[in-house]
Amino acid sequence: MNDAPALKRADIGVAMGRSGTDIAKDASKMVITDDSLSSIVTAVMEGRAIYDNIKKFILYAFSGITAEFFVVCFSLLPGVGQLLSAIQILWIDLGTEVLPALSLSMDPAAPDIMVRKPRKRQDRLIDRELLLHVGFNSTIIAIGAVAMYFGYRWAGAPEKAGTLPFVSIIIFQMFNIFNCRNPKGSILNRSLWKNPYVLGAVSISTVATILLVSLPGSARSFHLQPLSLLDWAITAVVAASIIVLNEVAKRMVYGRRAA
Repeated sequence: MNDAPALKRADIGVAMGRSGTDIAKDASKMVITDDSLSSIVTAVMEGRAIYDNIKKFILYAFSGITAEFFVVCFSLLPGVGQLLSAIQILWIDLGTEVLPALSLSMDPAAPDIMVRKPRKRQDRLIDRELLLHVGFNSTIIAIGAVAMYFGYRWAGAPEKAGTLPFVSIIIFQMFNIFNCRNPKGSILNRSLWKNPYVLGAVSISTVATILLVSLPGSARSFHLQPLSLLDWAITAVVAASIIVLNEVAKRMVYGRRAA
């Protein structure tokens, strides 16, 4: 453990923080401050948990951003009109998605985190699987937002139709965060109460959005129309579809692992 040349040549040189020499510490890639080899296991678990949470953050944030991009692109088609304004996009990204996204960093380690095979060095953080998942979620959100817009237009409520894409994307993301907590498994496999920060962030973002739409001054500033309780209920039911579709997709792709 104090052989500096061997530590340099090793894939991961390990030195003791208390009993190791300064030369050994300088030559090592890892220094165990408490001189206990069991600390390596704890460090590996923490590292894997942090890596998982970073991927959850990316999945959640990119799903919302990509959905907004799809909706804006759809707005450019002839005869559609503007579905999202700049200030509405700003509220979605900064006002309602920041807290839920940050709350994912507080997620505890998954139960199976230490039985997984080590990642390869060449594995990318943003890989093909993650991009496909982002594309799947963002497509559901974008289709749901556009469908709500046209549904209200055809139902004879064009004044409310302009508010629905904005509200729909937010509520979709409030449900989607629970999918992102367990990207390869059922949401039923991860207790909601193990990360109360997620529930708190979702509650704050949802209440803030309801107040934004309901208060006359803020609604006017954001070009929104007040919604009834029935409108909110319809939006919630449509947005909850992202959980159902994710559960079906996970079962098809991962089989028993998602059960």
